[in-house]
Amino acid sequence: MKKLLFTLVFLLFPLFVHAQESIIQVSPAIIDEQAKAGDIFKYKINIKNLSDSRKANIYAAVNDITLEEGGQVFANPGDLDNQTSMAKWIKFKRGVIELMPGESTQVDLEINVSSTALPGKRYARIALPIGSNKGIAHGSMRETSYTEIMLSFNIVENVFEKAQLVGFNSLSNAYMDGPARFSYTVHNAGNRDISPKGAIYIYNRRGEEVASVPINEETSFVSSGEDWEEIVEWAGATKLGKYKARLEIEYGASGLRDLQDTVYFWVMPWKILLGLFGFMFLILSFLIILIFRKTYSYHHHEAEGGHHVVRAKNEAENNGVLNLKE
Repeated sequence: MKKLLFTLVFLLFPLFVHAQESIIQVSPAIIDEQAKAGDIFKYKINIKNLSDSRKANIYAAVNDITLEEGGQVFANPGDLDNQTSMAKWIKFKRGVIELMPGESTQVDLEINVSSTALPGKRYARIALPIGSNKGIAHGSMRETSYTEIMLSFNIVENVFEKAQLVGFNSLSNAYMDGPARFSYTVHNAGNRDISPKGAIYIYNRRGEEVASVPINEETSFVSSGEDWEEIVEWAGATKLGKYKARLEIEYGASGLRDLQDTVYFWVMPWKILLGLFGFMFLILSFLIILIFRKTYSYHHHEAEGGHHVVRAKNEAENNGVLNLKE
């Protein structure tokens, strides 16, 4: 499979490798990888001077390869940005590499794929021309043969889906009129747009589900790095009591993930409260009247009893009779 990929690269993008005519041999001469943004690749490049009499001073040149009508174009790293320039991701010795006749060496090659790299095919080459100085070596590439390392990277999209539930609240602790209203905020911490779906489930004090209210019915999307807030209403908040609202959110195209939170609130309709207070007022008024009547009857009876005793005493005194019991 690897050989087939290399063959296709050569068929589609002929780069005129001059390794057979050059006295420099390099291994590996072709590097083909699949990568994601932020990946790091490290290689050991073996370079050998095949001449048995000539010293080689090598000055590496790194270029991007872009495709245009009619063939490929070698571009300088400065011509492309960090998202698309593979040459900018390459770390390779740029100073002179000296090899005596028949001598070999190893040079480190490191490729740091940019964290902002865009998906797609990227091509580059590391040319290894020979010359007495850098200017002569690079200038000779137009006329003389040289060895090069071909690089082909297929950058695949690094999908990272992550959302955070920033907050879930009831807009009031108690509702006396109208619908119960809830707000929630979702933050997209990933690199792909998400569309949160789900519902707010309402439970009474006995833990029974009494309603569910869908969220994001218009299928709005939250862009990467942004916050999104929605206010949801429950029109069924008409019965007196304490309730629990549970928010359940699902998101993600590559695999569903969920977010959850819970809030508590009271429903106290003013009509029911008014009726309850009116009933309590009537009960209280009745109790006050009842207590007042009992108190009045008791004092009236006491007053009449005392009046009869005084009359009997006066009559006894008038008759000269002493009531010992008195």
